[in-house]
Amino acid sequence: MDGIQVDAWARLDANCPMKVEVVADEAQFELGHRDSSLCLIAEEDGLVKLVTIAEQALEQLRTVQEGDAATDAGSSADTATKNLASIPDHPPVP
Repeated sequence: MDGIQVDAWARLDANCPMKVEVVADEAQFELGHRDSSLCLIAEEDGLVKLVTIAEQALEQLRTVQEGDAATDAGSSADTATKNLASIPDHPPVP
């Protein structure tokens, strides 16, 4: 199966419940509470890709938080948008 079948989102913060269960060759993630959660299922190659872009996002967030003097908040957002758009198979960012 290729692509995404549903458009959904979840805000991840320190208080968001998260759990994972490995079943056969898939990691099954649940983000949020059972009655209003987002579930993701990843095979190994998809999980590697997710971890890679998550590491990039974390690095960018930490750079912004450190107060990168050369970049103001507006251009940081532009840079993050351009970086997301450069990820292979990532949909265009408005």
